[in-house]
Amino acid sequence: MTDTARTTVTLTERYMKRIEKLVGKFATTRAQVIGKIVESFLDSTDYFSYLKQLKREREIEEEEMEKKKAKLPEIYDKRIRNVLSGANKIPINEFLNYLNIDFTFFYDMLSEWKDKYNFTYEDGKILKIN
Repeated sequence: MTDTARTTVTLTERYMKRIEKLVGKFATTRAQVIGKIVESFLDSTDYFSYLKQLKREREIEEEEMEKKKAKLPEIYDKRIRNVLSGANKIPINEFLNYLNIDFTFFYDMLSEWKDKYNFTYEDGKILKIN
């Protein structure tokens, strides 16, 4: 016996009439008809085209999120200036947590930020240059 899972499906009256017409011809119950329709779709190449479309849409959304994230330098500017105004040595983990960034982004920005904000990064700490 194959593994199965139950679900509830809500269809418009128009589609339910179509399902009713298939009962006895395509399968013996409405649930079986709907199940076979779903299985047919998932086995078809249309499903794979649909998955590719969803993947493209997700990639576009991720690109848009990256663009939005790149538009936040004013937030970083304010926070970096704030933290450097009150400390000379800041552990890197505290710095990253405060800015809500990861090491990769920090390293990508390091050459720009060290000149702009007058600090160095040594031994796991941000050191303010006076």
